Amino acid sequence: MRRRVSVSLVAVVAMIAGCSWARFDDLEENASVLVLKQPSGMPGFGASVTAAADGNRVLVLAAGSPKASNGAAVFELGQGQEANLDAFDVGQCNTNDCVVARTVAALPVAQSPSGLAKSACWVAGFQKQPVGDPALSVACTEVGQQRFLYSLPLPFVADADTDELNLASESLPAVGSPPGATALIAGIPKLNGSASGAAVGFAAASTTPLNLVPGTNAETFGAAVAVFRSGGSRRFLVGAPDRGELWVFDEAGQEVGCLSGDPEFARRVATGDVDGDGGDEVVVATATEVQVVNGAAVAALNQPGVCQKVAAKDVLVTLRCRKTSDVDGCPGGFGDALAVGDIDGDGDGEVAVGAPRARVRGSGSAGAVYVFDVELGAADPELVTEERFLASAAGGDRLGTSVAFAPQKDRHILVAGAPGGGKVAIFYCSRLLSSGQRGKRCK
Repeated sequence: MRRRVSVSLVAVVAMIAGCSWARFDDLEENASVLVLKQPSGMPGFGASVTAAADGNRVLVLAAGSPKASNGAAVFELGQGQEANLDAFDVGQCNTNDCVVARTVAALPVAQSPSGLAKSACWVAGFQKQPVGDPALSVACTEVGQQRFLYSLPLPFVADADTDELNLASESLPAVGSPPGATALIAGIPKLNGSASGAAVGFAAASTTPLNLVPGTNAETFGAAVAVFRSGGSRRFLVGAPDRGELWVFDEAGQEVGCLSGDPEFARRVATGDVDGDGGDEVVVATATEVQVVNGAAVAALNQPGVCQKVAAKDVLVTLRCRKTSDVDGCPGGFGDALAVGDIDGDGDGEVAVGAPRARVRGSGSAGAVYVFDVELGAADPELVTEERFLASAAGGDRLGTSVAFAPQKDRHILVAGAPGGGKVAIFYCSRLLSSGQRGKRCK
């Protein structure tokens, strides 16, 4: 088991202040940060991001503003520290009858209705139908093939002008593990004409919708969604932040229980292996904090219709906003986006927390992403590893509106969207990396 030396927050801040974030990422040849080029006609580029791998290709899907017919674009990063900054596919959900989601999802391995297994698939929004219910639009971009399209049905009527779609798939597999068939979940809070929001799950390798019905009406049910994995099984998670609730469903779509917490509990939700035990933890944003909840508590739920307060012992760590010499992330918005990834490839995950309203070097709402290396049992388990921002940050960029991790052979790299500036940034460097992992961009 790897041993780590704990350092004080003061030391961490000192290291941050003196490292490469002061380099101008948009000018330097081997900058530690690369900014993807915004495709034309895609306002709000970076509102949502996700990533997947297809063999040696590492792909990022970045979407424009929700509810706008401007679509999403796919970029190729590769396995090293070079990325193609120009999108190779800008046709994702870019038609007038496709509504872009607030959060997009990757399906590294998908099963189409015709029975074909496809790789490198994306869900960027829902398709309006002239007659009948809408459908999720799935597009696959396999190597050497034309884009393959198919639809997944939604068992409810959505109003494209008012209803907000949230999508999520499973968290990244462990570093070096091949992706498998991927479960998907979609949620629409404040469903037009309904007393409650709605959510639907799709089991791995299935195109059959599972209507996820909570034990009580909640207007914002579907405002946050995630897929949870433990011991080879999956559960669907749906947040209802107006009630401070997180509803849990099994792989058959049956409700098995609920956890409740602080105000706005579950306004954002992510899953991933934070403690390195092979199963997911659940990362939940409240109004002001982010909590890492023990996955065992979620896996053990078996009281349908009952919403129980999350036990203090099951909150493994609470992550809080910190103010440093460069960033004040505490005007609000801490936790507006969440992701879990293994930056250094050591088997346990780091938690990325978006703070799009953060002030960066005096620029309001330039935005930042806090990265927490959670060390359970340590004197400071919520240790801030670093905060990520753009050296070229401008007020209103809102970096951290979206965050994701992209898989590499030996680790994951951070991707963050700044839709106010039409930017998506790839952060290659971290002080967690060993000298052999750092490469030319991290010198």
